Amino acid sequence: MPHRTAFRANGCHHRNTRYVLRGRCSVPRVRDRAVEPARHRGDTHLLQLRIRAAARPPFLPLTPRGIAMPHGAVVRPAFIQSERRYTMGWLFTYGASKADIIRDLTAPEENETRRWETIAHCVRGNVLWAVIEITYKQENRRKRFIACYLLAKQDGCGWGYKDMEESMHPYYYSCPLKYLDMVPVANADWRDQVRAYHRDRNRKVEIGQKVGIKGSTIPWVVITSTRPLTGEYGGRRYRVPRSMLGDVL
Repeated sequence: MPHRTAFRANGCHHRNTRYVLRGRCSVPRVRDRAVEPARHRGDTHLLQLRIRAAARPPFLPLTPRGIAMPHGAVVRPAFIQSERRYTMGWLFTYGASKADIIRDLTAPEENETRRWETIAHCVRGNVLWAVIEITYKQENRRKRFIACYLLAKQDGCGWGYKDMEESMHPYYYSCPLKYLDMVPVANADWRDQVRAYHRDRNRKVEIGQKVGIKGSTIPWVVITSTRPLTGEYGGRRYRVPRSMLGDVL
């Protein structure tokens, strides 16, 4: 998972312990006396952060989107800044649920020069797709783009996200096709991959067909069921994602 990989860059995690060691270390450490002081210091530090956060007004001077958030009824900050943790491109929030992150990302934001609004969004697994419209007030113009937010939960923290957009060619292609018609083209190659993804998902196969498998050590399967999609190879039956279906052999 992306969040586990990112977390190991700042610490280490041992399979047999429920606790994450947040300091730098060279080898995994198991639950013994050496771990207890580090765990205690981490818990105390987290408690101090929560106490300091509760004592200050709940506002964010700058959001991850780069928009200054003024006071007013339009802006509804969901979390306070000291409760956030940045990890290699990811932003996690202590105590936040998946629904909290989605609600925070799709809420409108506005300042004196521009307005940020989500005009369409959907969730596919742990990927949030959104069509964003930015209104530049002084220039009297609008801009739209497709945003891709990867969602994940970090152990000992909460849910968080990593944001990308179409021009960066995110290697995720479950974006709804109708979103492509709502936004000017920013990456034609990525859009071709999105259309191919949906074409493969909507592809119909028949029981008894011998179909090649892409990106797998299993070269092909004989379709044994269409709902769910399963195939047989070497005396074993496999559940096959439609995105991995190749040519009929």
